[in-house]
Amino acid sequence: MNYLRQGRQFATSWLRWTQNDSNDTATGETKDGILQEHDNKPPVASADITKKTQILSESQRLREDHETSKFEQGDDIDANAFENIFKKDDGTGVEDETSSDTIDVKKICSESSAHVLNTRLDTNKTKHLDSKENSYSCIPEKLNLIKASSSEITLRWDAPPADYNISHYEIRYRECTEKTTRWIFLETGDNKTNAKIIDLKAGAEFEVKVRAVDTNGEEGPYHPPIKVATIESLANKVRLSATLHSEGCPSVYLLPMKHEEMFDNKKAKARKYVLGKANVSLVPEKTILVIGASKSGKSLTIEGMVNYILGVSWNEDYRFSLAQELSSEISTNTDDKTEWITCIRVNHSLGSQIDYNINIIEIPGFGNLEIDKQIVYRIQEYFTTEGEQGIACLNAVCLVIPASTALSTEQKYIFDAIFSIFDKKVAENMLILATFGDGDEPQVTEALNIAHVPYKKCLQVNNVAWFGSNKSKKSPNEIYWDMSCESLKTFFLEIEKAESISLLLTQVVLKNREKIEAMIRGLLPQIEEGTNKLNTLQEEVLILERHKSDVEEYKEFKYKVTETHQRKVDLETGKYVTNCLQCNRTCHYPCAIPDDDDKENCAAMCEGNCMVCPGKCHWQKHKNNSYRFEVFPIEVEKTYEDIKQKYHAAKKNAKQQKVVIEEAKQAFSLLKHDVSKTIQKVAGFITELNTIAFKPDHLGVADYIDIVLENEKKEKKPGWENRTKIYSKMRDEAQLMSNVQAKNFLPWDEPSC
Repeated sequence: MNYLRQGRQFATSWLRWTQNDSNDTATGETKDGILQEHDNKPPVASADITKKTQILSESQRLREDHETSKFEQGDDIDANAFENIFKKDDGTGVEDETSSDTIDVKKICSESSAHVLNTRLDTNKTKHLDSKENSYSCIPEKLNLIKASSSEITLRWDAPPADYNISHYEIRYRECTEKTTRWIFLETGDNKTNAKIIDLKAGAEFEVKVRAVDTNGEEGPYHPPIKVATIESLANKVRLSATLHSEGCPSVYLLPMKHEEMFDNKKAKARKYVLGKANVSLVPEKTILVIGASKSGKSLTIEGMVNYILGVSWNEDYRFSLAQELSSEISTNTDDKTEWITCIRVNHSLGSQIDYNINIIEIPGFGNLEIDKQIVYRIQEYFTTEGEQGIACLNAVCLVIPASTALSTEQKYIFDAIFSIFDKKVAENMLILATFGDGDEPQVTEALNIAHVPYKKCLQVNNVAWFGSNKSKKSPNEIYWDMSCESLKTFFLEIEKAESISLLLTQVVLKNREKIEAMIRGLLPQIEEGTNKLNTLQEEVLILERHKSDVEEYKEFKYKVTETHQRKVDLETGKYVTNCLQCNRTCHYPCAIPDDDDKENCAAMCEGNCMVCPGKCHWQKHKNNSYRFEVFPIEVEKTYEDIKQKYHAAKKNAKQQKVVIEEAKQAFSLLKHDVSKTIQKVAGFITELNTIAFKPDHLGVADYIDIVLENEKKEKKPGWENRTKIYSKMRDEAQLMSNVQAKNFLPWDEPSC
């Protein structure tokens, strides 16, 4: 079938019908199934023409719409263009020279152009857009590009000026290439005059147009297409200066980060790395703290963040890593890289997926009783240091935690250890990244709710995707990649909206908590001493009763009691202490202040005096020695003469036994009074913490310490006996902290003697 020949016949019949229609008459007979003038209806194309029309490509149909709009807008009809329509329908664009049915299409168009225009408009009277004026008025105006990234473009336009009830807008876009690509269709879903097109090719040019759709479902004409472009991928630029670490699918490159050694905080064991050049323009800056338990996936999550920021896509044959870069900077000794607080600053660059500079601060993992306390000390030092070596404000805290986490005793301890650092305001600005997520509702949300942990959003990531194989399409890795990227997109949008929160209150929380811990540690030996004194007093009273006749006759006798003594213990390398030289007591250990001239800032000091030592001595009486004092019990042999000397009761003409006992009670009461005052101070600090701290009772973790002690005794790994002593002391501190919060708490009753 010759489509060109049938097309010409169809055009001739159409023109003949439109002329007759104006006179409301019909002449002639049906010929070739094209014209049926007696019904006064427009000609219908043959089945082959209809079939051919149905299989036109989307681009051809839109080109016809464009030609139609010319008719509707009153433009002169281009006969060549009209004729070309039928040539293109042929699929070849070449006229069939064997056809004998040739007509002058140009002449037909010239004679009947006005009539064709009127006919086309009349045919469209059933549509909402029924006139040249209405056609113009329902076209969106001023379509333009607002923002472009390596994978997205944001468009905006003005709504049609006419009284046109718009339901939504339709957008069509396609990449501009030498070979024409198909239009991709997109609906806005509402009548807002902006839209974002995502998942675009980086560094490519696109053609975009938009039209309005009214509430009846009728489409208006398209805004003339405009050309827009995505910017070149930032990841591709960064890779040029990155170092290949391992080849594979994908290959792994080490990021070209710069270690800013001048900003290292040796005291807090904090360091800083920078990726990208500093911005000349004013770009917002955000700071987040990434915190969690050991082995929760913090480092991999941060690597995923950086890959997302740089615009790495799933199909790329490379990924970026920073772990090797960081570990190579750690020299030495027995330091583990995970012990350091690490700040990674990513400066904004053209093509970045976020519109701000970001400081990502990774805190070492919690979960080790001994190391956790050191981490808190370093965080406090880092938060209170001014300038680039410290940090003054945060935009959010990111808690990284496995999605399957349940609220065990250990997990409750970790929650308490983490949240005890912050004031209530910072803790409320919490975002959860649930690692090892699979897209289902994570179990960890239940644990967070039971533990009363406030958070804005809980988002899932799966770190397997970042460096997993991307050979297969629609593999689990790709599904996890898409899920993780969508979560990080939401995450960074939340960071963009988050206001900066001062850490001044958090600094107060940390300082008060340190004072409380110092006082609790100082109380323990005093309580132990008081307990031993009370026991000794009761023993001596019984002995005096037993030797009443010997006392009256001034006979010598011996007995054994348990007393509290002190000894000096050498400090480990790198540890500091605050000793009172006047009382010969250790008032704070371990202490973060090595300089004697700065002991005024020791946690044991308050308003210039020590809160721990018995004499409440001035801070200048305290020094950092190479040893600390340790209290220990010992059994000693005593005589009656020792009792008299001990209580200064050797008085003439007095009932010796009664005097000795009363003197012993008085000595115990003095100690009890000192301990009671210290307990009241501790309770006061705890009350203050309750008003500002998120978790004021972090030391109340006796249950968890009991589990650790039990495990140590079962496993008996090398050094278990020493660790057991340390944990037992920590358990006593935790229990004392819990007891101190009870009203009118005292560690002993009045002597019964």
